[in-house]
Amino acid sequence: MPCPVLFDATPLARGHAGRGIGAAVREIIRALAAALPPDERPTLLVTTCQTAPPGFATKPITWLRWPTHHVPDPWPALRLEPAIRRLAPRLVHATQPELTPDGRRNPTIATCYDLIPLHHPSANPLHRAAYRRYTGRLQRATHLTAISHATAAALTADLQIPPERITVTPLAIPALPPPAGVTPDGPFVLYTGSIEPHKNPRLAIDAIARTSAGIRLVMTGGWSVRRLQRLREHAAAVGAADRIDWLGHVPAARLGALRRDALACLVPSRMEGFGLPLLEALAAGTPALAADIPALRETGGDAARYLHPDDPDGWARAIEHLVNHPEERGGIADRGRARAATFTWERTAQLTIDAWQTALARG
Repeated sequence: MPCPVLFDATPLARGHAGRGIGAAVREIIRALAAALPPDERPTLLVTTCQTAPPGFATKPITWLRWPTHHVPDPWPALRLEPAIRRLAPRLVHATQPELTPDGRRNPTIATCYDLIPLHHPSANPLHRAAYRRYTGRLQRATHLTAISHATAAALTADLQIPPERITVTPLAIPALPPPAGVTPDGPFVLYTGSIEPHKNPRLAIDAIARTSAGIRLVMTGGWSVRRLQRLREHAAAVGAADRIDWLGHVPAARLGALRRDALACLVPSRMEGFGLPLLEALAAGTPALAADIPALRETGGDAARYLHPDDPDGWARAIEHLVNHPEERGGIADRGRARAATFTWERTAQLTIDAWQTALARG
């Protein structure tokens, strides 16, 4: 029986492609292809310029590229949502905030990754208005999927969405190439990802400033020039400037090598929707030091060590402990890999299918 779901695959053709949303969409599509025969797979919404994943029926749309990302994209509301209404699917699965149709016009299931912008709003009033529009769409959706129980709880607490309208569909680790590339010779800890305030990157800098002189901090990720400059100034102020390697974006293979060789991976976020860097560290067998917040505890289980996100001295002591007790690494690695193995894209895909069935039954 044909699947009556229109699944938004357009993040794979846009800026999300190299970030968490793109990874999630890509891996769910792969898992759906393995789980469902061709005539039971969803139809994919794709852009006219992207190469569609094989084995799926597609509906192409034109998504214009604007010269700046600093202004919310007007194209989805102007042209894309009317185009989706004309397609008249029984259910739209929205996979990104930018294109979440109004559930009053299209039966919609929306994936929510987090509600962080609700608590850390943009300074740009246009972005704040766009986010209010998005949260309104979440409230009117037929059903939601959330990438963690922590995100589901936030949807209920912050947006008053009943728990029965939410299905938790945890993420897993994206396909990664074998580790390859140069890593530092001496002991180092690794911070990966963005440097927005809620990620709490200053904590990593403050912690390394309090450890023995031989330990370095390696930082990777895609960063804005302004935020990077502020972090550099902070590192200089606390005396850590010459102990940090600012690598920026690195290829996945080299990131894998850094993760493999790190003394520990630091995940000091104040808020997270899931905590993919933590799961990647566990899968690599690398000790993980994580902030004691619900989403990270949910992801890491008993395989990570949790510390207060405002206690750099505690983080420094935890780093020093790993230096002084290398014999513990084997047990840490075994626990981490075992924990990471419980998260699979096959499970995510099946939970997604279950959410479709729930939404279709309601509709």
